[in-house]
Amino acid sequence: RPDEGTRFQLRGDSIVAPYSFSSSASHQFKVVYGSKDYVLENSTPNGIAISKVYPNPSSGSVKIGFTLPNSIDQHAVQVRLVSMMGQIVTRIFDGGLGAGYHELNWNGLDDLNQRPAQGVYFIQISSGRESRIKRIVLK
Repeated sequence: RPDEGTRFQLRGDSIVAPYSFSSSASHQFKVVYGSKDYVLENSTPNGIAISKVYPNPSSGSVKIGFTLPNSIDQHAVQVRLVSMMGQIVTRIFDGGLGAGYHELNWNGLDDLNQRPAQGVYFIQISSGRESRIKRIVLK
């Protein structure tokens, strides 16, 4: 949380402030305020953004958080667990989602309802021609 006396700056329609997560790191964040449509329009990324794969490493279920851009009303989205060799281990989600933040819960099992072998994998989120990956370690 910002320290007492933190100075917030207004830049255009956004409020910007320094924000410390630890004593050695400083980051900026953007606060968007307004109607739901305004916030959605001004806070979504230009492309797919994977914000979390948690816990990582994992030995059970995993939460996957990601944001879809507001370029179209509905996205055909595929979320997959992919091996280091590029093989699809399981299809976590395949369907339509709107723009904004989404969170999925993967049960930690493959398409055969078994636990994949320990190792490094990738969570792949694809929509149209765009695809993003985030590394995950299964233990």
